[in-house]
Amino acid sequence: MKNNLTLIALFIFVVCISTLSNAQSIYKNKRDLSPENKDVQTNTNTKSSYSLAKFDKKHSLKANLISPFFNILTLFYNRYLTDETALQFGFSLMSDFKVNNSDERVLNCQAITAEYRYLLVGNHANGTYIQPFTRLINANASVSFQKGYYDNNSNQWISKKINYNESCLSAGVGFLLGVQNTVKNKLLFDLYAGPVYAIQINPSTSRPSEISESSNRGSLQDLIVKGYGIRAGFSLGFLF
Repeated sequence: MKNNLTLIALFIFVVCISTLSNAQSIYKNKRDLSPENKDVQTNTNTKSSYSLAKFDKKHSLKANLISPFFNILTLFYNRYLTDETALQFGFSLMSDFKVNNSDERVLNCQAITAEYRYLLVGNHANGTYIQPFTRLINANASVSFQKGYYDNNSNQWISKKINYNESCLSAGVGFLLGVQNTVKNKLLFDLYAGPVYAIQINPSTSRPSEISESSNRGSLQDLIVKGYGIRAGFSLGFLF
């Protein structure tokens, strides 16, 4: 999962950079609207003022369209503070069930993010931004599988069913570089990617001693609950 997410993040990052020129043109139009520029025609100024300078929609709701491929539902609420700054809050819910022969694994997690957006180039809901964030994850894993061992008393191989659980809290920080654009001041598209670093808080496990810590069976390794990782996405939403 991490490898796939990394590839998607790199792709989104390239798209973000390629759309920077579009954001720069927005900035140029915004600059042309300044009172100091006396050469702008009245009709052009009126049209551009409506599309760029009018700060009448201060809220947005978005959904990440990539996260469902990883069995994750991610929603965002964005509150625009000024033409250049905004606060964003996110909520993610994951449920992943895997079966391999007699092995079963269930991963569940809930995550919340608090983020601050600052436009580097652009205006209001259009432009290129940097976005530092904090994230808190509550993660759980449940495992059931068959383990074979040799019983010296009966001189035969015996299959034993093993069940255990793992859980932890994860606190992380990071930042995103993204590009957001709107269509008719209603529909918005948001591309973003960036690094994140997380630490585990109060991890607990009922993993039996005979199960190696490096075993992938049911561990939380599929989630970015500690260490460095990549956060990325492509969100679709609307302004109101």
